[in-house]
Amino acid sequence: MMKVGDVLRHKHEQLKAGQLSFEQCCRLVLEHCPDEYAKTYAHAGLDPRLMLDNEYRRVQCLYVLSNMDRWRGDVAKRVRVNLQRLSKPEAWR
Repeated sequence: MMKVGDVLRHKHEQLKAGQLSFEQCCRLVLEHCPDEYAKTYAHAGLDPRLMLDNEYRRVQCLYVLSNMDRWRGDVAKRVRVNLQRLSKPEAWR
């Protein structure tokens, strides 16, 4: 489990690279995705009690990805690319 300082440093590095954070992806899914299951998993991913558990967040990426297959457009593509990146274990190291 990461410490708060590690999480903040990780977010800062992501933003510098022009990538979306896990939280940003979840919020975009909640705002734009038509699939209710994807929204449910995205909402669960934003649970503050579990925000420091990287394995949980990585698995939530997979759940959201598997349910947003019918969502199309530029926002969907950007979210999909970032969730695919975040679904890999090395993204959380």
